[in-house]
Amino acid sequence: VSDIARASGMSKELVSYRMRKLGKKGIIRGYYAVIDVPRLGYLFYRILIKLQGLKEENKFIEYLKNLNSVSWIGSLDGDWDMVVLIWAKNPIEFKKTYDSILHKYNSFFQDTSVSIATKIYHYTHNYLFNTDDHDDLTLGKKFETQQIDKTDISIINELSKNCRTPILD
Repeated sequence: VSDIARASGMSKELVSYRMRKLGKKGIIRGYYAVIDVPRLGYLFYRILIKLQGLKEENKFIEYLKNLNSVSWIGSLDGDWDMVVLIWAKNPIEFKKTYDSILHKYNSFFQDTSVSIATKIYHYTHNYLFNTDDHDDLTLGKKFETQQIDKTDISIINELSKNCRTPILD
């Protein structure tokens, strides 16, 4: 909020108010955290899905959202209908998740394609603020793997659902 307030010349309170108002109107539908999972020893696996005859797509999306290893779900136009991003420590762990999805929903898939993302470039939204700062954040650079405990994983999971979760209630 502070960065947006500074860039827009508004107070933090006004920015917070306007963001809540945009949320209530459905213009801002959520927030997300950018987590560098390769630093935690995970790989990004992408599943592209072409659907056929899935009448309850919302039920399928809810199923995916409840899988701990699913970090991102996107709707696509073109050859593929959706993309699912999964974190896994190794191909065997990924296959377990992938197989559970196929077991339950394979009859609704016309086609799937799996790839491993070794680097992901996350571009900032500075173009909204008429700035020349167009830096990107690269996930998957060479770093020493960090060890975290179950509590940290729990915090990251909650933040990945909504990074606007208050620190203090």
